[in-house]
Amino acid sequence: MIKKIQLKQVIRNKRFIFFTLLIPAFWYILMFNLNSIWQKNDTLYLLTLSTCIGIIGNSLITFGKRVSNKKNYYEIHFKISNYSVFNYLKDSMTIQIILNTLIIVLLILLATIMQPLSINLKFFTIFILLEIIGLYLSLIGFTIGLLMKSSVLDALNFPMMIFAMFLVIPFHLFTKNIIIFEIINKMQQIFPTYYLINLSANHNYLQNLSYFFISLILTTIPILWILAKKLKKQSN
Repeated sequence: MIKKIQLKQVIRNKRFIFFTLLIPAFWYILMFNLNSIWQKNDTLYLLTLSTCIGIIGNSLITFGKRVSNKKNYYEIHFKISNYSVFNYLKDSMTIQIILNTLIIVLLILLATIMQPLSINLKFFTIFILLEIIGLYLSLIGFTIGLLMKSSVLDALNFPMMIFAMFLVIPFHLFTKNIIIFEIINKMQQIFPTYYLINLSANHNYLQNLSYFFISLILTTIPILWILAKKLKKQSN
């Protein structure tokens, strides 16, 4: 029941439509038509990049805001019922998988309409890695929602989206030898999205796949530590 309610709330949310569907779709169409930068065989690369933007919008912006809005209600619910915070996290992650899959499928359909995609092992590998990225970012969004007030997230929604997009957009394709973008490129290498996007661009498949999981594990550890500390504080 709770999962159905959450799913209906998200589908009706204008923030979900804007940040997770319209922005990545617009980005894909815009970049696809910049022939001076993108080659037509870069479709999977561009699709992966656009989908990451959509998943960021869903997992950080929409999900984080939803958790922040409902946390007071669920804190009371946790105390008077057997429904624990871990049940809430599990149900929320199930909803996130459904929503992220919807984002991936819709962008695949858009990409296929504009130019047919090659359906092969690499395509399915990236599909699975995008789902993993969705869970990873949802964990971050869940933590942000618990830590921040709803009013603060309202003010930070768009800046957070821009900052997150800065961490996935390949600025090295647009600019050369500009210090600020070189710094951003180094920051991007901390996160698994960097290696996923490189993998989609046919850059050292096994190396990027390995770095993806190493980065995923190393950056998840501090998030879990912060989350555990917050939940422990709430239980006292």
